[in-house]
Amino acid sequence: MTAIEDLLDQLRKAAASEKEKGTYFEELILCYLRNEATYRDLYSDVWTYADWAALQGHM
Repeated sequence: MTAIEDLLDQLRKAAASEKEKGTYFEELILCYLRNEATYRDLYSDVWTYADWAALQGHM
């Protein structure tokens, strides 16, 4: 199993619900996009869906 597969497996096991599983995954991707050199320089801002929706006035 690769490191990412191990990490995803740990997140799946830690999640108490499908919603929590999705939140963990969303936070993982958010951290990746904010910190991986290729994407860090490509995107000026990266938000969770909830944060983006709040900025749009949907929440």
